[in-house]
Amino acid sequence: APRLGALARDLGVVALRFSGKGHGGEAPGVLLHEDSLGVSLAFEPGVFVQANREMNAVLVETATVAAGGGGRFVEVYAGAGNFTVHLGARFDRGQALESDRRAVSALRHNVAARPGRVEVLRERDARSAGRLSSSAPADLLLADPPRAGMRALEPIWREAPPGRIVMVSCHPMAAVRDLKALARAGYRLEEVVAVDMFPGTHHLEIVATLSR
Repeated sequence: APRLGALARDLGVVALRFSGKGHGGEAPGVLLHEDSLGVSLAFEPGVFVQANREMNAVLVETATVAAGGGGRFVEVYAGAGNFTVHLGARFDRGQALESDRRAVSALRHNVAARPGRVEVLRERDARSAGRLSSSAPADLLLADPPRAGMRALEPIWREAPPGRIVMVSCHPMAAVRDLKALARAGYRLEEVVAVDMFPGTHHLEIVATLSR
């Protein structure tokens, strides 16, 4: 196990698991670290982070440049803060929403270590949609949904439409469905960028930028 742990560190692998036991920093209370376009993100073992470090830099840069800057942003499915730590520096204030307890803990830690006024809330997407749809529209909504897509968020753009939406999708067909719904709600698709996060497979990450 110590030799495998040393090899993992040399190769940039943050954690190993075999025969039910974790190695390479997977002890309770130990934080792992991953790079997000030059920013170190801390997270507990088991919290989702992107597997391809080099292409994650492309993904983050594409999404944050598309997001621009302004007064207030809302990010849904924020995870450990892969995009949040950069949005916090571009907007006057913002809210980052995530449902997973461990991810929220990491998100709060990572946001606190960076400049910006970002409120972190632990909420499921349906509750987030209900609350945000009854509040003032944000300048930006950034969403990095699971494979099911953004259907649960539709009340937001129907009742409190953000000026700009950046969608990061890991499922192209779900993305097409979501883009159709956004077009019906009055959004215009400005740009779609495909990021080959998993070379040699059919999986793609898509960054779509829309405005009203």
